[in-house]
Amino acid sequence: MIDLHVHTTRSDGQFEPSEVIKLAKSQGLKAIAITDHDTIDGIEDAVNAGKEYDMEVIPGIEISAEYEEDMHILGYYIDINSPYIIEATRVMKNKRDERNDKMIEAFNKLGVSITLKDVKKYASGDVLGKPHFAKALLEKGYIKEYKEAFIKYFKNEELSKIKREMLTPKESIELIINSGGIPVLAHPKSLKLDFNELEEKIIELKSYGLKGIECIYSWNTPLQILKSIEIAKKHNLLITAGTDFHGPSIDSELELGRGINGNFDAPYELLEEIKKHRISKVTFNSTT
Repeated sequence: MIDLHVHTTRSDGQFEPSEVIKLAKSQGLKAIAITDHDTIDGIEDAVNAGKEYDMEVIPGIEISAEYEEDMHILGYYIDINSPYIIEATRVMKNKRDERNDKMIEAFNKLGVSITLKDVKKYASGDVLGKPHFAKALLEKGYIKEYKEAFIKYFKNEELSKIKREMLTPKESIELIINSGGIPVLAHPKSLKLDFNELEEKIIELKSYGLKGIECIYSWNTPLQILKSIEIAKKHNLLITAGTDFHGPSIDSELELGRGINGNFDAPYELLEEIKKHRISKVTFNSTT
């Protein structure tokens, strides 16, 4: 069993990289991909923990791409020493920081008294996102439960119009390829397209270098899984699988490697197929 879409404290996950690896071992997983949002900061810790717990760790990333809806591109087997990914993640962090400053100003205008210091206490890494804001709002008593932040505040007109600059889908895919990785479209249901429109979009993304689709996903319906697999096979794309695990404090319904009520099942054979498309051997400064 494998899980190829997992987050840690280095972005918006609940657990440290080493804790995620330990949990994966206890869940009986054979391999896991660390795919934090727009950062590779947790990879080395995860790889080192993988050695300790005899767990295969795939170095990855989840890049937020500029699109009308929510488009994320996963990158597997990223070379974390690549100058391309190092520079790109630095720029992405700066863009997030600019967005976060504007969000603090908007919250204050709404009468919500929070500071970046309040928000940063919930982030172990450099990536500060909306989940960290939500935790600060919860602690301050502005909301009663975590998910309320996304309904009550982040859909507010002032906050919702605050955007950050992102890479285009083409730039995201090219960045992953230039960094030695394999680009895969994450949770295609987030694009909010019907199946014909989705297929057209995937054809476009493949022209940029897309190599796979995350077909098996915790929040997919059985029909969405079947249709995604059908599209992947039709266009000779890899079939990948991930739960999008963040931790029980973020989503109490979802388990690492098991999905929602055990609806996730990803055999190791999927990873073996992905490995055939590796561009280069991944290297690490502190490991051998």
